[in-house]
Amino acid sequence: MNYVLTFKIIGWGVFLFNIFTIYILWKSNIFNKWLKMLLPLLLNFPSFIYSEFQGLHFKFLMFQVLGRGDFVNYQPNPFEEILLGESALFSIPIGSLYVFYKLENWERLKEQADEGI
Repeated sequence: MNYVLTFKIIGWGVFLFNIFTIYILWKSNIFNKWLKMLLPLLLNFPSFIYSEFQGLHFKFLMFQVLGRGDFVNYQPNPFEEILLGESALFSIPIGSLYVFYKLENWERLKEQADEGI
C-alpha cells in the first residue's frame, strides 16, 4: 500500500474537519466569533510527515494552516535522479478539538448574557 496516499487522505480529512469547525463557529451564537475562528486555522500541531525514502517523521512544533500539506521534493539538477520522492504531512487539529470541547459552554454564556443573568 502506498503510505504517501494514506497520509494525503488523512490530511484531507483533517482539512475538511477544520473547515467544518469554522462553519459550525460561523453559524453559532457566541461572543468574539472571529477570534475563535482563528483556532482551527492556526492551532494544528504536532505534525506527522511521511516521505517515500525517509519514512515517518514526527515534529512537535511544526504548525500547518488548516492541518495538511503535500509536496514533491526535487533536486535542482534535472540529470540527477530524485532521491527524496513525494512527501505528505498532516497535523492533529488541536484548535478544532478545543472548539468542539468548549462550544456548548460558549453558547450557554452568550444566552445567559442575553437574558441578563
